[in-house]
Amino acid sequence: MHEATVAALAEAGFHRRYYDLCAKFPLRDCPPPSLKAKEVLAIFKGLGWTPTVVERGRAFAFEGSEAGLQREITVVIQGRETVEAFWSVGHGDSLIADTHCGTALRAVLHEGGQAPDPPYPRPIFCSMSELREILEEVMSLGQLAVGIAAQSGT
Repeated sequence: MHEATVAALAEAGFHRRYYDLCAKFPLRDCPPPSLKAKEVLAIFKGLGWTPTVVERGRAFAFEGSEAGLQREITVVIQGRETVEAFWSVGHGDSLIADTHCGTALRAVLHEGGQAPDPPYPRPIFCSMSELREILEEVMSLGQLAVGIAAQSGT
């Protein structure tokens, strides 16, 4: 990832928002909710998002292109309780892609901060309402990252 992209993401507070989300929804003792793909799709639809790819009811990709740039945000629900998010921007043979937790770590280190413990946290949900809140923020962060990466020239 270009240093200019990391700097812009740090300046935009990507890492603070992501780590705040993980702190709000940490690993804790709770039974995972019963999770059906149609329920997750309904949450995305309620947030104004329609996935272009759905894999096994656990991975949801949102793809698009604009001005010759391919853009993608992917959300994977792992183990019915953990949310992993990825983003990417590509143009021709050039591609920049990262996980939200990887982007947050790069941004905090760019600012001279310390890596959190664990260094790659992920938000954990215990209810469908928590999942909705997490998905809303990871999609917003994905849009932020994709927008900055596209402006930085991947």
